[in-house]
Amino acid sequence: VNNVSYVAPKDPTLLKVLAGPVDASTFDVTENTFVLPANKTVQIQFPPTDDDDAHPLHLHGNNFWVIKSMSSDTTNEVNPIRRDTVGVGGSGTTIRFRTDNPGPWFFHCHIYWHRAAGLATVMLEDPDTSRTTVQPTQAWKDLCPM
Repeated sequence: VNNVSYVAPKDPTLLKVLAGPVDASTFDVTENTFVLPANKTVQIQFPPTDDDDAHPLHLHGNNFWVIKSMSSDTTNEVNPIRRDTVGVGGSGTTIRFRTDNPGPWFFHCHIYWHRAAGLATVMLEDPDTSRTTVQPTQAWKDLCPM
């Protein structure tokens, strides 16, 4: 994303959120974490590519509207389809979603080696609300002591 490959952080994103206030500077560039305010509309535009092979990108925690699909030159802002996975490539893709589900949500390519090579990002929605409302289970606390 933005010519930066995702590298999983040593400390999980959620652990950082639960530990205290966070902003974009809390995260290394390679974590590709976008800190998003609550209840906003986010639009992401993926540029056209030279090939027609699709990258199936999947967003956890949200469904999004597909405003423009990779196989079309037209946009649909009237009644766009809702998905949690979309093909990206070809003539470009545009998606839109609301930041109404606080938490860190992984957004990644579903082709395993693409994700492993860094085709991923984290959409961190409303971290302040996440910190006050997320209650990790004991199993999670045992795995990731705070």
